[in-house]
Amino acid sequence: MTFDARCDEVLDVLQSAKRVVIVSHVNPDADAYGSSCGLAQGIQALGLPVRVFNESGFIPRYAVIPGASLVSKELPTAFADDEVVVVCDCGAAERVGETYLPIIKGASKVINIDHHTANSLFGHANYVVDGASSTSELVFNLLHGLEARIGRKEIITSE
Repeated sequence: MTFDARCDEVLDVLQSAKRVVIVSHVNPDADAYGSSCGLAQGIQALGLPVRVFNESGFIPRYAVIPGASLVSKELPTAFADDEVVVVCDCGAAERVGETYLPIIKGASKVINIDHHTANSLFGHANYVVDGASSTSELVFNLLHGLEARIGRKEIITSE
């Protein structure tokens, strides 16, 4: 597990958030779904309101991922100023989908968490690690970082 300035910057933004919205790429794979749902569960453990969206909506084959049934297709048309939008597993903002893109671009705070080589660093804060096995690995690192910062051990749980 590696912590660096990129991870710290994202942790700072998450810790100052009042509400969190998480999205991943259209036609998601297991990493997009798993990283989104895993991050949502960790943030919920902190007591923050969190919602998870994907332009493709709920995908039954990912029902085994804890929290997958909470993934919604209906993204709000705008975000409040105190909401942080986290985009998981997208090398470019356009990967969130045609419908979501203008809404995401209008967010006041966007966090980009990704492991793809050609990431465009589109977030206000970016935790992008080329060579990481997955975005889920990076989310795991972030949740451990949150645990360390707040001194609680119930953020990461196993089911």
